[in-house]
Amino acid sequence: MKARYLLAVAGLLLAGLAARHRSLAALVRQNMRSLCITRLAAQQTGTCDPPYVFSGGWRLCDLLWPVPGDAMPTGEILLDTARLSAGGAYWPKTDSWRTQKQIVHKGRVVLWWNSVIAVPLDLPVGLYRLQLHGVNDRPGPVLLHLSASGEPLGILRFDRDDDSWETKCVLLHPMHWPQGGDREAPLTLSIAFINDGGPKGSRDAYIDWVRLIPLSVQRQ
Repeated sequence: MKARYLLAVAGLLLAGLAARHRSLAALVRQNMRSLCITRLAAQQTGTCDPPYVFSGGWRLCDLLWPVPGDAMPTGEILLDTARLSAGGAYWPKTDSWRTQKQIVHKGRVVLWWNSVIAVPLDLPVGLYRLQLHGVNDRPGPVLLHLSASGEPLGILRFDRDDDSWETKCVLLHPMHWPQGGDREAPLTLSIAFINDGGPKGSRDAYIDWVRLIPLSVQRQ
């Protein structure tokens, strides 16, 4: 009887240690994920042929969240004006919304007053090149902050200051998908116009389209 009691106590102690270990491991992984996402966002400059490398000690990011390479990529996904504007736009400073009709001008999405649009994306987990076609509105630069389900992707800087259209890019990485096993939930792509006004004057952010090009995706 005593032996069974001791075995039961030992089992409970081991279970507690295992649970604590799993909690600690999950916490470390979550913190490392945040660091890796921040590192990737910092090295994205908007070029549409970005070198995808985690150098030095950051190679651990690739070990923890490997890029799948054994599956054929799916087709490109085009987010046109209708899809980009479907949810309207949010103004954080005034806590208000504008409708789809109010943010479309001459067939393009236009953001002003530091507004934000959000688009749900139902994508296989993978590595994607996200292209955004926007205007170098005057006075430049126009700054767009992109994020996926709250995680930063990078800042696109349209700084030609000549009203020309230009395509900028960032990478969408497997790290950006929701963690904790909820990888079936869609991502939410957010595009925030972050530098309206200032000493140079007012500018707007015009967006024609966003395109997602799969570089490698997980097998379904």
